[in-house]
Amino acid sequence: MLKNVINKLFTALFISGLTIHANAASILNGDFETCDFTGWNLASTDNPIPTGDFTMSNTPNGCAATVKIDASLAIANILYQEVDFSVAADSALRLTLDFSVDTTQPRLDIGTADYFDIYFNDGAGNLYDHTGELGGMYNSMDITGADSFRHSFRLDEMFNNHTGWFLEFQINSNFDELASSITINEVQLFDVSNVDTPPTLPLLLSGLLLLGVINKSNWEKRNEI
Repeated sequence: MLKNVINKLFTALFISGLTIHANAASILNGDFETCDFTGWNLASTDNPIPTGDFTMSNTPNGCAATVKIDASLAIANILYQEVDFSVAADSALRLTLDFSVDTTQPRLDIGTADYFDIYFNDGAGNLYDHTGELGGMYNSMDITGADSFRHSFRLDEMFNNHTGWFLEFQINSNFDELASSITINEVQLFDVSNVDTPPTLPLLLSGLLLLGVINKSNWEKRNEI
């Protein structure tokens, strides 16, 4: 009997925590689980695009996308995707980036290294950061050696439900012919308002309290026999 109550309770809690959103902002294949560039686009200053500059890398957590520079004649390579900003009117979006950079020859002098940029493109060539200001989340960042990044950005509401915007990862040559790379492990875009205050927590606490009352009642009845 108690087992059935527990099963029904947790089923109810699980269902109550599910919210179906007709609008759901997302990045397609943001974790590269397909081990290819499904959902992504490649661009380069070289023509045709040097596909050898865009490869899949194996990591302990699965596949990741690597974009190289100075491994071909290209002076800039870009991996990009049109972003789905579809959300409810009162939603807030958060972008999480997990990536690393490396170079074949570490350099300490500023301005002597290859560099990268990560930004939103409005489709007209104007570049923006997460706050809606001109620029990018990362601007002309020198690749002086191996480094890892994992950052989260709260997006300005100006992005909500806009179309024709792109998230772009660009790596640029400093014309030194020493190859560098950026490896993108995961990109996530999600609605913060859906996860900041889980609706199931009060129900879960109430359910656990109810189970405690039922269990105590059963224990008392057994002791009365």
